[in-house]
Amino acid sequence: MPGRDADRDARRLADQVAQAERLRPLPACQDAENPEDKKRAGEAGPDADQCGRPVAGVKHLRREESADAEHRDESEDQRHQSHATDVHTGVHRIQDPAEQVAHHHRDQQQAAAGDQADQEDRIGYAHRGGLSLRPPHGILERGAGEPNQGDRELTDFAKVDAYIHDHLGDWLGELKELCAVPSVSARHEAIEPCAELVASMLGRRGFDTEVSPTDGHPIVLAHADGANRKRDLLFYNHYDVQPPEPLELWESPPFDLTQRDGAVFARGSKDDKGEFVARLASLDALAKAGGGYPCRLTWLAEGEEEVGSPHLPEWVEKHRHELAVDGAIWEEGGIDAQGHPLITLGVRGLLYVELRVQTISRDAHSGQANLLPNAVWRLVWALASLKGVDERINISGFYDAVRHPSPVERDLLAKLPSQEENIKKEYGIDRLLLDRRGIDVVAATFDPTCNIAGIGGGYQGPGSKTVIPSRATCKVDFRLVPEQDPYDIETKLRRHLDKEGFEDVEIDVLGAERPGLTKPDADLVHWMAETGEAVYGKQAMITPLSGGTTPTFLFTEHGVPVVAPGVGWGNFNRAHSPNEFMRLQDFENAIRHLARLTVRFAEG
Repeated sequence: MPGRDADRDARRLADQVAQAERLRPLPACQDAENPEDKKRAGEAGPDADQCGRPVAGVKHLRREESADAEHRDESEDQRHQSHATDVHTGVHRIQDPAEQVAHHHRDQQQAAAGDQADQEDRIGYAHRGGLSLRPPHGILERGAGEPNQGDRELTDFAKVDAYIHDHLGDWLGELKELCAVPSVSARHEAIEPCAELVASMLGRRGFDTEVSPTDGHPIVLAHADGANRKRDLLFYNHYDVQPPEPLELWESPPFDLTQRDGAVFARGSKDDKGEFVARLASLDALAKAGGGYPCRLTWLAEGEEEVGSPHLPEWVEKHRHELAVDGAIWEEGGIDAQGHPLITLGVRGLLYVELRVQTISRDAHSGQANLLPNAVWRLVWALASLKGVDERINISGFYDAVRHPSPVERDLLAKLPSQEENIKKEYGIDRLLLDRRGIDVVAATFDPTCNIAGIGGGYQGPGSKTVIPSRATCKVDFRLVPEQDPYDIETKLRRHLDKEGFEDVEIDVLGAERPGLTKPDADLVHWMAETGEAVYGKQAMITPLSGGTTPTFLFTEHGVPVVAPGVGWGNFNRAHSPNEFMRLQDFENAIRHLARLTVRFAEG
């Protein structure tokens, strides 16, 4: 990181020189009264303030620029000069006439007036549906990312907690704005606008931010300095969401954050937009009430996590020099049903495929069913060959790389409470597969799976239609355990289908990720447990391996420990289902936990 340290020091000096040369107040924006200001705001896009002025620090890279890393390095100085020029125009706040003061006085003057300005500005926030639409006063205009230039004082977490409690409505307003963007990656909907909004939200907080294109959906990369420049913490999130269907099961519009019964409901309210805003909120609280950012911060937000992150590995390798971090806080986490903070050390890998078969040139009259091959039957027989009723996967060599839990992992599993009754109650069943009970329930994640996610073919409309389907498709996901490789499983799947006589069944790989593991004795794991107990008042539960998949392997395979505190509540948040929600108490506690963990990480 020495090269990056020197570059950032040079950029910081350029900012300070630019500020010294241009210390003058901006003209006030009376957006409620001036039609021209309102017009500029409407045309400027998501990386501008309500007056139409651009938010500093947001870069937009053309595809050809991102493909040429060397060109990007050569142009860094010019881009930074533009960033320095925009330091003053990056102010993003709502002003009353009585508050028309110079925004860019020195930090000492701003700090003295900060508390009073905070109270005044909060009164004037616009609201929609009872939720504030702007981040708290003071985070944006005083340079939240500015590092302290001396020894950092001990953080007063009572003050931080009070600030968090008082500003929850502001952050829920930001979450409402973010959830209103229907960024469904499976359908490529509203992806670019959501990436721009995420970049803008980070740029408002002093992050040097760029929207980097890929062959798929853009990735947002952001950096901010902090007091300890020898420590760099990564935040990983994704801004894409699952499709909201079936729509008729939602009790409120899926993309309109709605508050009821102590929770907020919307697609993405928990996974992963609620998690993203909780992290922003923790940094806001540290910036305003905790003395500033405690260490260097790197943020990576992608738009394809819900479809298997197909372009992220290549992008990460190209940007590895910008991702030299010491630890990572991953996309989502939370507490178990009993209120214990959860620490997940590992995630399973994934192979997601679509199987396709065509038997005849077009659909035919079912009176010829004894003459013409049926595509749906063909695919059903192929699927039946993959797994038996005993849940054992029949692909030759599938279990070759599977390893049993280590002694340390077994000890951790033995300490976990079984979620058997909670799972049965949540999903309305009387028994789990294979009658799993007790420790077999928590250890089930060490068994790989073969799951049919969806199947289609033939007539599916109302009434009857007597046809022989000519085509059939099926989506299948394999959850893989440590040491299994998705591409090895793909090869074995192809070999299996050929051997069973299904050479005509095509395989299209839609997603492939390796498992990721963090060592139980990593310092970051200990710090998360320590700070989690301070917030929740209960001992942390350490889970060796979760059932889901997320691309932690991109960092764990390079020795970076990964943990995931968050807003989740057991298995109850209905992520990927209608009426996804986040409890407000979990939102507040997650912000408190994230703030403490970030400070503890910075201390080392």
